[in-house]
Amino acid sequence: MFTLVAITLVLGIVSIYAINSIAPSLNEGDLVWDSYDVVLYDNGTMAEKIVTDVSTSGEYRMLYRYWDDSLYDKDRVTNSTYPCIELTSWSVPPNTIGYAVDAMHRVYSDRPESDSFIRSKANDNEVGAYYPSYYQAGAYPMQFNYVLHPPVQYDNNNAHLNLKFFAGDHPPIRHVNITIYSKHIQAIYPHPGTLAVNQDGDRYTITGYSPQGGLLEVE
Repeated sequence: MFTLVAITLVLGIVSIYAINSIAPSLNEGDLVWDSYDVVLYDNGTMAEKIVTDVSTSGEYRMLYRYWDDSLYDKDRVTNSTYPCIELTSWSVPPNTIGYAVDAMHRVYSDRPESDSFIRSKANDNEVGAYYPSYYQAGAYPMQFNYVLHPPVQYDNNNAHLNLKFFAGDHPPIRHVNITIYSKHIQAIYPHPGTLAVNQDGDRYTITGYSPQGGLLEVE
C-alpha cells in the first residue's frame, strides 16, 4: 500500500510538471507571443515590446494588444482624462502600419487612408500593427512607449498601485520579462503567483510564462 501511494504521488508530481512545462507549447495554436518585455520607471514612463510568432501565413492582418484602461494619444491627455495611459510613440515592423485607437474610438495611424478599416475592426484602447496583405509566417516585433497615469490608493503609511497589463484575451506568452526600476517599493506581488520576482538594488525583474487569456498584473 505504501509503495502504491508513493508511486501515485510521484506520477502526480510528474504530471503537474508536464502540464506546466510541456503542455503550453502544445496548445499555442498558430499565433503566440514569443516574448513580452516591459521596462517601467517610477516616474511612470514605460516601454513595452511584443514579439509575435505567426506560424500560419495569410491568416492575420492585425497584430495588436488592447488595454482595459483608458488610452489616449500624448496630445489628447489632460487632467480631465486621468487616470489613463498616455501613448507617446510606437515602432512596428517594416511595411506595416502602426496604429492606436483611443478611449473615444479615435484612430491614429501611420497612414490615414487606413483609418476607416482600422476603426471598423479595432477595440477601444488598442495599439497594433496593420498589414493589409496579411502577415506571412515569422516573428514580428512591436514596441509601444507610454507614460502611465494610474489610480493610486493611499493609507497613512503606504501607497498601493495595481498595474494590470492584461486581464484576458491575449495569446500565450512564452517569455514574460517585466523590469521595474524604483527606490520606493516596499513589497511587490505578481499575478499569477507562478511568476518569479528577483531584486537587485532598485531593479526588480518579474519573469515567467503566461497562458492564453491569463491575468498578468503586478501589485
